[in-house]
Amino acid sequence: MTEPLDYNVHVRRSVTVAKPSDELYREWRTPQRLADFVHGADPVTVMDDRRYRWVVRIPGIGWKTWASEVAEDRPGEMIVWRTVGETDLPHEWTVRFEPSENRLSSVVTLEIRSHVTGGQVTDALARLTGRSLDDHAAVTLRRFKQLMETGRIAGQRPGRRRLSPARRRALLAFVGAAAVSIVLVRRRQTRRHRHLRWLGR
Repeated sequence: MTEPLDYNVHVRRSVTVAKPSDELYREWRTPQRLADFVHGADPVTVMDDRRYRWVVRIPGIGWKTWASEVAEDRPGEMIVWRTVGETDLPHEWTVRFEPSENRLSSVVTLEIRSHVTGGQVTDALARLTGRSLDDHAAVTLRRFKQLMETGRIAGQRPGRRRLSPARRRALLAFVGAAAVSIVLVRRRQTRRHRHLRWLGR
């Protein structure tokens, strides 16, 4: 297991969600669900039961990819993810779930620790444009709350999802190949039509 790094940026956000903590924990522990609410995330690739491959669009930076592992897992209480291997954005996520007294709602707390070039200065500048880790945590929790309580995220069309660079390139290649095929078919049809006209003279 990778040891924690000397992180120089630490943010913490909390939100109350009208669902039991066990249910909320399961959502965060299911890799296939993470891209539904983690801000900017493409669908997560499962490497094994504890390691995931992420592709995330970071405002002001672009698409980034990294591998993370579940460093700590307490069912119904807490999950910790930490980046592993080579990455220019090392970080650690901690999500805690605290049930209310009536057990019908829960406080979800998201902490993000990261090693950012420029540290607090870079983070302070990012906050001015709404592109900081704190903004990322706030948007992620807001999306999570909306999804859990209403079944959808406000302003998001059902079935619509961003395309990562790899998927965008694949789609463009497919469209390009289809366009070439259409052009070739039309050329053959034109040549055949001309040939038939010539035979009919």
